[in-house]
Amino acid sequence: MNDRVPARARALAAELKVLRERSGLTTRAAAKRLGTSIASLNRSETGRRMASVADVSALLAIYGVTGPERTRIMSLTENDEQSGWWGLGVRAHLLEALIHFESQAES
Repeated sequence: MNDRVPARARALAAELKVLRERSGLTTRAAAKRLGTSIASLNRSETGRRMASVADVSALLAIYGVTGPERTRIMSLTENDEQSGWWGLGVRAHLLEALIHFESQAES
C-alpha cells in the first residue's frame, strides 16, 4: 500500500479485502458482480484509491454484510473528511496494520 494514502482509506481497503475473502469470492467474481474491472476493485482493496460510497454499499451487499458492521464500514467511506483512524471501532485484525501505518508516519 502507498504510505501516503490516508489511514481511513487504508483501513477501508483492508476491511474490503477481508470481507471479500470471508465471503469466498475471488477479486474477479466480486468485480463482475459489482460491474467494475478487476483493476478497479484491486485499487480499492490496496488503498490506492478511496472506494466510493456507492461501491462500498454495493460490495457490502454482495458480501452479505449487514447491521452494525455495515454501519461501521460505511462510516469509513461517508466520513472521509474526518482525519484520524481513532474512534472508528477498529477491528482487532486491523490493529497491526494501523500500528504499522502509524510507525511510518512522517508528520
